[in-house]
Amino acid sequence: MRRIIVFAILVMLMLPASLLFSSQYNLVAELFKWTSGCGWCTSAQVGLTELYNNHPNVIPIGLYTSGSLNTPFASQRDNFYGVGGVPHCQFGGEYSQVGGSASGSTYNQYLTVYNNYINYESPLEITMGFGISGTQAMIQAMVLQTEDITDTDLSIYYVITVHDGDGSHNYRSVIA
Repeated sequence: MRRIIVFAILVMLMLPASLLFSSQYNLVAELFKWTSGCGWCTSAQVGLTELYNNHPNVIPIGLYTSGSLNTPFASQRDNFYGVGGVPHCQFGGEYSQVGGSASGSTYNQYLTVYNNYINYESPLEITMGFGISGTQAMIQAMVLQTEDITDTDLSIYYVITVHDGDGSHNYRSVIA
Protein backbone atom coordinates (compact mmCIF):
# COMPACT_ATOMS: atom_id res chain seq x y z
CA MET A 1 0.00 0.00 0.00
CA ARG A 2 1.38 3.39 -0.96
CA ARG A 3 0.23 6.65 0.46
CA ILE A 4 1.08 10.22 -0.36
CA ILE A 5 2.61 12.31 2.39
CA VAL A 6 3.35 15.98 2.30
CA PHE A 7 6.86 16.33 3.57
CA ALA A 8 8.29 19.70 4.49
CA ILE A 9 11.86 20.35 3.59
CA LEU A 10 12.63 23.47 5.47
CA VAL A 11 15.39 24.15 3.34
CA MET A 12 17.74 24.69 4.00
CA LEU A 13 18.17 23.18 0.50
CA MET A 14 18.94 26.67 -0.76
CA LEU A 15 20.85 27.89 2.30
CA PRO A 16 24.56 27.41 2.78
CA ALA A 17 25.40 25.13 5.68
CA SER A 18 26.86 28.06 7.61
CA LEU A 19 23.30 29.38 7.99
CA LEU A 20 21.80 26.12 9.12
CA PHE A 21 22.35 26.45 12.83
CA SER A 22 19.32 26.16 15.35
CA SER A 23 18.00 24.03 18.12
CA GLN A 24 17.74 20.51 16.59
CA TYR A 25 19.65 20.36 13.33
CA ASN A 26 17.94 18.26 10.69
CA LEU A 27 20.13 17.12 7.82
CA VAL A 28 18.38 17.03 4.44
CA ALA A 29 19.87 14.36 2.17
CA GLU A 30 18.72 14.45 -1.45
CA LEU A 31 19.56 11.24 -3.31
CA PHE A 32 19.52 11.45 -7.11
CA LYS A 33 19.09 8.02 -8.69
CA TRP A 34 17.69 6.12 -11.64
CA THR A 35 14.26 4.51 -11.57
CA SER A 36 15.72 1.03 -12.17
CA GLY A 37 18.78 -0.84 -13.35
CA CYS A 38 21.27 0.85 -11.04
CA GLY A 39 22.75 -1.44 -8.38
CA TRP A 40 24.90 1.43 -7.14
CA CYS A 41 21.71 3.48 -6.64
CA THR A 42 20.23 0.65 -4.58
CA SER A 43 23.28 0.59 -2.29
CA ALA A 44 22.97 4.37 -1.84
CA GLN A 45 19.26 4.05 -1.03
CA VAL A 46 20.01 1.31 1.50
CA GLY A 47 22.75 3.46 3.06
CA LEU A 48 20.49 6.49 3.33
CA THR A 49 17.70 4.39 4.83
CA GLU A 50 20.12 2.98 7.42
CA LEU A 51 21.31 6.51 8.22
CA TYR A 52 17.71 7.61 8.78
CA ASN A 53 16.88 4.54 10.87
CA ASN A 54 19.85 5.22 13.15
CA HIS A 55 19.55 9.03 13.14
CA PRO A 56 15.92 10.21 12.77
CA ASN A 57 16.98 13.85 12.32
CA VAL A 58 18.07 12.90 8.78
CA ILE A 59 15.49 13.82 6.15
CA PRO A 60 15.99 11.44 3.19
CA ILE A 61 14.55 12.54 -0.15
CA GLY A 62 14.74 10.48 -3.34
CA LEU A 63 14.85 12.23 -6.71
CA TYR A 64 14.64 10.17 -9.87
CA THR A 65 16.78 11.48 -12.73
CA SER A 66 15.09 9.29 -15.34
CA GLY A 67 11.99 7.25 -16.00
CA SER A 68 8.34 7.71 -15.12
CA LEU A 69 9.05 9.02 -11.59
CA ASN A 70 11.19 11.92 -12.84
CA THR A 71 9.45 15.23 -12.05
CA PRO A 72 10.13 18.86 -12.99
CA PHE A 73 11.24 19.45 -9.37
CA ALA A 74 13.73 16.58 -9.56
CA SER A 75 15.10 17.92 -12.84
CA GLN A 76 15.45 21.41 -11.35
CA ARG A 77 17.33 20.06 -8.31
CA ASP A 78 19.49 17.91 -10.61
CA ASN A 79 20.44 21.00 -12.66
CA PHE A 80 20.92 23.15 -9.55
CA TYR A 81 23.55 20.79 -8.13
CA GLY A 82 25.05 19.84 -11.50
CA VAL A 83 24.48 16.12 -10.98
CA GLY A 84 26.81 14.37 -13.40
CA GLY A 85 26.36 10.79 -12.27
CA VAL A 86 24.18 8.64 -10.06
CA PRO A 87 23.85 7.89 -7.31
CA HIS A 88 24.54 11.43 -6.14
CA CYS A 89 23.61 12.33 -2.57
CA GLN A 90 23.51 16.02 -1.68
CA PHE A 91 23.77 16.73 2.06
CA GLY A 92 22.54 20.00 3.55
CA GLY A 93 22.45 21.61 0.13
CA GLU A 94 26.22 21.90 0.26
CA TYR A 95 28.18 18.64 0.30
CA SER A 96 27.85 15.91 -2.32
CA GLN A 97 28.77 12.25 -2.18
CA VAL A 98 28.78 10.62 -5.62
CA GLY A 99 28.84 6.88 -6.18
CA GLY A 100 27.81 3.79 -4.29
CA SER A 101 28.95 0.23 -4.09
CA ALA A 102 28.26 -2.71 -6.35
CA SER A 103 26.65 -4.48 -3.41
CA GLY A 104 25.89 -3.63 0.19
CA SER A 105 25.40 -0.14 1.52
CA THR A 106 26.92 3.35 1.55
CA TYR A 107 25.98 3.79 5.21
CA ASN A 108 29.54 4.30 6.48
CA GLN A 109 30.25 6.94 3.81
CA TYR A 110 27.03 8.78 4.67
CA LEU A 111 27.65 8.44 8.43
CA THR A 112 30.94 10.32 8.03
CA VAL A 113 29.10 13.22 6.36
CA TYR A 114 26.37 13.11 9.03
CA ASN A 115 28.95 13.33 11.82
CA ASN A 116 30.43 16.46 10.23
CA TYR A 117 27.05 18.22 10.19
CA ILE A 118 25.19 17.08 13.26
CA ASN A 119 26.74 19.42 15.79
CA TYR A 120 25.62 22.51 13.91
CA GLU A 121 23.05 24.70 15.58
CA SER A 122 20.53 26.52 13.44
CA PRO A 123 19.61 30.22 13.84
CA LEU A 124 16.00 29.29 13.11
CA GLU A 125 13.31 27.36 14.93
CA ILE A 126 10.51 26.15 12.68
CA THR A 127 7.15 24.85 13.84
CA MET A 128 5.01 23.07 11.27
CA GLY A 129 1.30 22.52 10.92
CA PHE A 130 -0.29 20.21 8.38
CA GLY A 131 -3.82 19.11 7.54
CA ILE A 132 -5.87 17.62 4.73
CA SER A 133 -9.36 18.76 3.81
CA GLY A 134 -10.85 16.76 0.98
CA THR A 135 -8.32 16.93 -1.83
CA GLN A 136 -6.42 19.94 -0.49
CA ALA A 137 -3.38 19.94 1.74
CA MET A 138 -2.87 22.86 4.11
CA ILE A 139 0.62 23.57 5.38
CA GLN A 140 1.74 26.30 7.74
CA ALA A 141 5.24 27.12 8.93
CA MET A 142 6.06 29.43 11.83
CA VAL A 143 9.69 30.55 11.69
CA LEU A 144 11.44 32.08 14.69
CA GLN A 145 14.87 33.62 14.20
CA THR A 146 17.00 32.82 17.26
CA GLU A 147 20.33 34.28 16.06
CA ASP A 148 21.51 36.90 13.57
CA ILE A 149 21.30 35.97 9.88
CA THR A 150 22.77 38.24 7.24
CA ASP A 151 21.50 36.35 4.19
CA THR A 152 18.28 37.81 2.74
CA ASP A 153 17.61 35.08 0.15
CA LEU A 154 16.00 32.47 2.42
CA SER A 155 13.39 29.94 1.27
CA ILE A 156 11.14 27.23 2.64
CA TYR A 157 10.16 24.44 0.26
CA TYR A 158 7.35 21.92 0.59
CA VAL A 159 7.71 18.71 -1.33
CA ILE A 160 5.09 16.02 -1.94
CA THR A 161 6.58 12.58 -1.54
CA VAL A 162 5.54 8.95 -1.78
CA HIS A 163 6.30 6.69 1.17
CA ASP A 164 6.10 2.91 1.06
CA GLY A 165 3.43 2.16 3.67
CA ASP A 166 4.63 -1.35 4.48
CA GLY A 167 7.20 -0.07 6.95
CA SER A 168 10.13 -1.76 5.21
CA HIS A 169 12.00 1.52 4.84
CA ASN A 170 11.67 5.19 5.64
CA TYR A 171 12.71 6.45 2.25
CA ARG A 172 10.62 9.06 0.45
CA SER A 173 10.52 9.80 -3.26
CA VAL A 174 9.52 13.19 -4.62
CA ILE A 175 6.49 13.15 -6.90
CA ALA A 176 5.66 16.87 -7.05
